[in-house]
Amino acid sequence: MIRFLKPALRVLGVFAAVWLLVFFYWQSTSRMPGTGDVVLWLGLLPLGVLLAWWLLRRANAAPAAVLLAASGTTRAAPKRTDKADKADVDEARFRVCVLASSLRAPGGASAQELIAAIAEGKGAAPDAQLKTDDGFPVFASRIAGLDTDALREQLAGMPLAPSADIDLQALTDDRLRAFQIMGDTLIDLLAKANETVDGIVVDDPLAARPRALRISLLLPGGWSEPERLLAMQWVQHLCAVESPALAWTVDSFRSEAGATGFVLLDRVIVSVNRDVRQTLHIVLAAESALSDTRVAQWETAGVLYTSIRRTGLMPGEAAAGLLLTATKDAGLQHAEAPQLGRPIASQRATSADAARAGNAGVLERSPTNC
Repeated sequence: MIRFLKPALRVLGVFAAVWLLVFFYWQSTSRMPGTGDVVLWLGLLPLGVLLAWWLLRRANAAPAAVLLAASGTTRAAPKRTDKADKADVDEARFRVCVLASSLRAPGGASAQELIAAIAEGKGAAPDAQLKTDDGFPVFASRIAGLDTDALREQLAGMPLAPSADIDLQALTDDRLRAFQIMGDTLIDLLAKANETVDGIVVDDPLAARPRALRISLLLPGGWSEPERLLAMQWVQHLCAVESPALAWTVDSFRSEAGATGFVLLDRVIVSVNRDVRQTLHIVLAAESALSDTRVAQWETAGVLYTSIRRTGLMPGEAAAGLLLTATKDAGLQHAEAPQLGRPIASQRATSADAARAGNAGVLERSPTNC
């Protein structure tokens, strides 16, 4: 009974909708319908609508089957081989060694310093430079000692000329500060990369040491394309100065929906392990919100932290980077190097706050016995 109820209701709905529209049209035009009008508009029109709907549904249901029938051929569904399944399992177990890390944050320039600052309760404080429209200081976390004017001069003097689409004088302080802490973090990692390559023992004196270095930047989604290009040029300039012997390449990802830090890290882990060469890889991210422009934007949007908006945002800044290599490249790693596996992320169908019991779905999909 229920099987036929839904189609019957659909037919009645189409007839009712068509009749309602037709009656409204006749009334608005003061038209007196004849027998032919009644048959055409109240009978044939709803039947035509139902027929058109049925044909569209049938056409969309199996377009591939229709094409194959017309050509007189059949196509077998693709079969996954045991070899392909094994390759997927192997890639799920990809790992990288963390050879070095670098950090710049208001709490310190290392993980230990940052942990200590958090333990001591050091956090945002009223900033001497950033003010609200009412003249009150903004609560912010600032890295001391950054000179944006000097950095602007460095960018202007780069041998690799900045993009013509960007005005260096118009760069806001938050962009310049992000550039500077990103550069300081990169310099630390380039020094570690140089040490790693120079420390490789080559059995054959004529064999060259591996010198491939790839750098991936995770840049904020709010940056414009000229700003992203300038960031890549800035990184290339630092590589040319600090590591001229390494064959480096630079790429970037925009931090936005679908391209988070975990997504970038997963791409890097897969890329490093698939590369047949011995390759070093630097992953670098930086952001700063310390500028009058950003404060004004947040204040206008009503998201800036104030004495009456305790859940608002506080401007801050930080940069972090990792120097990685594949676990298969034994010559580039050392025994104490920690290892990272591929990140696994999942989105719950409902909020975790509403869950009555734990859900181990993500853990169940993670590779085991690694």
